[in-house]
Amino acid sequence: MLPSCGVEDATGQDDPWNEVARASFWDAYHAQRQAEFATIGLTIEGGPITWVYRILGAGRVEVFIDQTQDRYSSGRWLRLDCSTLSAVDSTAPAPDFGPDDSCVETILRQAASAENDGHTD
Repeated sequence: MLPSCGVEDATGQDDPWNEVARASFWDAYHAQRQAEFATIGLTIEGGPITWVYRILGAGRVEVFIDQTQDRYSSGRWLRLDCSTLSAVDSTAPAPDFGPDDSCVETILRQAASAENDGHTD
């Protein structure tokens, strides 16, 4: 089990930020210390997407993305295996980061069918 930096549960698209948890995770990332941070954010349509960031060691970051609760997404669970993360240039009150081009995506759970993934024609 990795040390937890905390959880962020946004009730809007851009807030609230868990500034302490984000700063703790970003510091651990730069120090290459094992750590975990989870954030639940809302899409434009209001569907929740959960991101779990895990620093496994030097040059090894794992990101899990749960899109199963967002009716307009693919309905997938994804795993990204990354060597680095990217700082996102934003006006956020805390460190903003995300996957970068080093990440390799694996689909862990695919939506059963187009009828079940929330898309409508």
